[in-house]
Amino acid sequence: MDLKDIISNSLDFPIYNKEHVKKWLIFGLITLAGYLLIPLIFAAGYQLRTIRKTIEGDSELPEFNEWVKMFTDGFKVIVAQLIYYLAPLIFIFAGVVSFYMGNGWGMLLILVGIILLIPALMLFAIAISNFAYHGNFGAAFDLKEIFQRIKTIGKGRFILWWIATILIAIIIAALGEFINIGSRAIGFFLVPLIFDSFVALFEARSQGLIYRDSLDGTEEVLVNETE
Repeated sequence: MDLKDIISNSLDFPIYNKEHVKKWLIFGLITLAGYLLIPLIFAAGYQLRTIRKTIEGDSELPEFNEWVKMFTDGFKVIVAQLIYYLAPLIFIFAGVVSFYMGNGWGMLLILVGIILLIPALMLFAIAISNFAYHGNFGAAFDLKEIFQRIKTIGKGRFILWWIATILIAIIIAALGEFINIGSRAIGFFLVPLIFDSFVALFEARSQGLIYRDSLDGTEEVLVNETE
């Protein structure tokens, strides 16, 4: 699947048909309540389920069922995310604190954090897909396989895919921010309900499709229960 098709398919995914739109809006309601944390964990679990279904070749948005499993999966996704982003965030946080304290190292620490965050974001996109594919939390940290997947996709192609996906996500998020600036009251409800949820499903679909390209045709998609 070429990159243009991956992006196009992913953009169409939440609005592919009436059933998809309904599920997107349900997911949007969960995202809207994400500030309560518990719904945020469910949302992360649903994203993982979307990635997994995509890797399996399913063109439908997943059902909202098996809520306990969705919650535990989402919790694992958030833990994995924190582990991947921990070092960059420490540098950025230290830099912000140093900057406001008048320490000359502040901007340098922030820059180092941003430089570290970019490869962490790129690796996590494949790491979480590897977790979804194997149904095993440990697979998110199997760097040998993760780098092999990227090599199979093609390093240049993977970087282009990541840049395209991130740029589109930023553009959609920026559109939501314009609404937020115009009216905080409307933006509070509309941005997570429509824009943030759309970006999450777009990214999940895109991640699943690019990961699927790393399968060599002899591999069978695993359907193990997540641990």
